[in-house]
Amino acid sequence: MRPRLWRLGPTRVYAPCNRHNVQTRPYPRQLLQKSPLSRVPGYFTDELLPKYMSSSASTRTAPAVEVGRIVPGARWDYRLHQLLEGGMSQSTVFKAEILPRKSDARPARWAAIKMAPNNRASLEALEREYDIYSMHNVASKSCFRDLYDVIGGNLNAGAGIEGLVFEWMDCTLANLSPKKYQRNPVIIKAIVDAVLHGLIALEMGKLISNPTAYCSLVSTLSILLPKWAIWALVRPCNPRQLGTCLQILVLPDGYRGAAQPFAMRAPEVYMGLGCIHRSSIWALAATLFCWVRPGVLGAANSQIPFSNEAWCIVKLRRLFPNWVVPPIEDDVCRCEFELADALIEESTPRVLEVSSLEEELEATPTLPEIKDLLRFMLIIDAQLRPTAAEVLRSKEYLALEKETQK
Repeated sequence: MRPRLWRLGPTRVYAPCNRHNVQTRPYPRQLLQKSPLSRVPGYFTDELLPKYMSSSASTRTAPAVEVGRIVPGARWDYRLHQLLEGGMSQSTVFKAEILPRKSDARPARWAAIKMAPNNRASLEALEREYDIYSMHNVASKSCFRDLYDVIGGNLNAGAGIEGLVFEWMDCTLANLSPKKYQRNPVIIKAIVDAVLHGLIALEMGKLISNPTAYCSLVSTLSILLPKWAIWALVRPCNPRQLGTCLQILVLPDGYRGAAQPFAMRAPEVYMGLGCIHRSSIWALAATLFCWVRPGVLGAANSQIPFSNEAWCIVKLRRLFPNWVVPPIEDDVCRCEFELADALIEESTPRVLEVSSLEEELEATPTLPEIKDLLRFMLIIDAQLRPTAAEVLRSKEYLALEKETQK
């Protein structure tokens, strides 16, 4: 029996903007009737809408701190200097000045402080992040930024902490001009090295190979760089010389929620299969691809604001026209793929703006070695996609490495 469409009134349907951060916005029924959504059986149903509503994220509430205030940590005190906007985390992040106590030398002048909202889920996520950064396999690697201190707890235990204090990095990959650096093999290789070695460290630390493990999210906002290293690029260069490092944003391995940003989200995550180690390989390639050729992936120019997932799937189906999608068990994911297929059938101008991956790479103004490496990592089937170690051994990576030595 076909599920009954969800109706909240004679003229309007309230459609969720996305699966995990639900906001009920009214859309005229006429708009929905004209859209391909009307051909998708049961997209908004009695069964599915409660799932949307129950998975809604908690309202973000900032901690009771403000710029200029001095916050005590376990090792040093911190004067909050600037509230940072536009990050990936639900936490509130500040740039802060480190204030040494007595004769204690501070590691640097500035630090980044992440303060969790006052709710259980956010505080538990902060504790998980502390646990991972405290592991020797992570703390000893230069590809991860340093954890300096904690707020509201002690350095020997993650329980009860309210904030984490990290090494300050001047900018993210998102702040870096692709026009200036997209043909620079040194900086591309440094970024690739930092992310891949970080993923290997997590895997070697048994953080990915078991159900209670965690993996890292990769995006233009989680790749951090100091400005001094960008200004003084040296060839050849390694990640430590360049200072590139990865910010760990943790989630359980196999997590089925909307963990990755739309543009960096792996195909298997859209299918409801969960985020795994190879999902981060896709995210690395997608991050670099979005950086040098923005708009091809993700929700940009979406024609269906109440389902950004479906629009992102449209782009993936256009990039990989031979992609055979296996049967999808998750009801919501299956409906999103059906809506995407309906949009592709209509062949609207915005849909046709996205070409195949080969055509998009050919139009990308970057080095052939970088295109080859992206092509090697952007494998639609997660089982066939290389691991971090396999990427580092690949002829595509070695060709990029050779290019940095010219």
